[in-house]
Amino acid sequence: METVQPNCGEQVFNGPPDRVLSLEEASRYLNVSPAAIRTWKREGKAPAYFRAGKLLRFRKADLDAWIRLRLVCPQSEQQT
Repeated sequence: METVQPNCGEQVFNGPPDRVLSLEEASRYLNVSPAAIRTWKREGKAPAYFRAGKLLRFRKADLDAWIRLRLVCPQSEQQT
């Protein structure tokens, strides 16, 4: 698995990276509704996931990588 570095050079979240989360836990972690994740899944924009039977599961490390890829860092003010 490729390691993704944060855009701002800072670690975004702490905790065990190998923890597996349910759809509901992942939605709480991302502070969005489960419906939002389902919509992103249909649109091909969801974080990496796998299925355990019919259930969606997310690795915490994959959620963190997905967040880092979308992290927007403010530009330092340029002097004129």
